[in-house]
Amino acid sequence: MIVKYGKKRDLPIREAVRGVIRKGNDIGIIKVNKYDCFIFPGGGVDKGEDLESALKREMLEETGYKVKVNKLILTTETSEVDFHHVNHYFECELVGPASKAKLTDVEIELGIEFDWINIDELYKYYLNYEDDSRFGDMNMLVQRSIKSRGYLLLSKYLRDQDLYFDFLRNWIGKEVKVKVDRPVGFTHRTGTYYPINYGYIDNIFALDGGKVDAYILDSDEAIDNFTGKVIGVIYREDDVEEKLIISNEDYSDNEILEKVNFVEKYFKSILVR
Repeated sequence: MIVKYGKKRDLPIREAVRGVIRKGNDIGIIKVNKYDCFIFPGGGVDKGEDLESALKREMLEETGYKVKVNKLILTTETSEVDFHHVNHYFECELVGPASKAKLTDVEIELGIEFDWINIDELYKYYLNYEDDSRFGDMNMLVQRSIKSRGYLLLSKYLRDQDLYFDFLRNWIGKEVKVKVDRPVGFTHRTGTYYPINYGYIDNIFALDGGKVDAYILDSDEAIDNFTGKVIGVIYREDDVEEKLIISNEDYSDNEILEKVNFVEKYFKSILVR
């Protein structure tokens, strides 16, 4: 699966490979202590390298582990800062005990270290998509990119697993700002009329390449923006993206499903609360 998101610009291409390794409910991750962020282990593909060889090399250098490279989980493409980044994420398995990581001087200066983190905690980290301005504007853009890719990866990696609804419930209670692009009274090109406001959340992307979408339940009039809490998530069995339900009031399951039925009747939808 390839997810292309954000506005594409004419920039040099940087191709990278990253590995997902798991032990029970923990995932192997690289912590960048200098900037207080998490990234999946891996790095750039050298000239003449194939993806599998590059990933084995990068995993050994950054984590100290030799790995077997299994299936491709996801490829993401986006233009960021000075490059058009193409990242390939592969599921990997450990094939031996860890040795000492071989970090570069730059990686040592960044305070890079490999660790295991609970999947739920990692999901919450990438879900916290708000900009982090502690380390300057450039780093804020880099962290925004890291979190966007991490959220997309975990959405794809966890989607078919039994506990996925538990991960989705991390959205519940989160306050979000919605930009409305389909206000009350809007008619879609397919002929669908919108009786409620519908929009998206900035800085976080769904697996269709667009920003995470949201239904707003509280206003019967067309609005431009809305701030409210997530009270539910629509999961579609026959689609690749979820929809957030936003409100500052209480609604029953039946009331929510009735309000969003004008669109969700076309999908196999489940309300997660």
